[in-house]
Amino acid sequence: MKPQLVIDTNVWVAAFRSRTGASRRVIDRVLEGEFDFHLTVPLLLEYEEIFVRERRAMGLTEEEVENLLAFITAVGIRHKVHFLWRWQVPDPDDAHVLEAAVTADCTYLVTFNERDLREAEQFGIAVVRPGALLRILNG
Repeated sequence: MKPQLVIDTNVWVAAFRSRTGASRRVIDRVLEGEFDFHLTVPLLLEYEEIFVRERRAMGLTEEEVENLLAFITAVGIRHKVHFLWRWQVPDPDDAHVLEAAVTADCTYLVTFNERDLREAEQFGIAVVRPGALLRILNG
């Protein structure tokens, strides 16, 4: 079975800012179909907001941002959130990431914000940085 991921926005941004780092390798493996990644509407809306704001730093044009969002929407496995876990995280602005991972019953929540999303571990979800995910999966 493929690893099931929720990918925090900061990992997508890092993947485009540095095309040789661990974030990019995770995204490349998603694009190759090695992992399944999961989405919710709030997570996709955050992707859009941040990609538009950070597009120059990501080295993307407006059209490329639109294409990236269309790709993510087409390939990501979509879920509706039925239970809110906002009280579980120190920063309520991060709650939608936890909610996506819990709703999708993911194996991994990939993020650079481990501290604020650590609560996912109580649901059996490993909270990992991209480099740690690659080390785990590469044995």
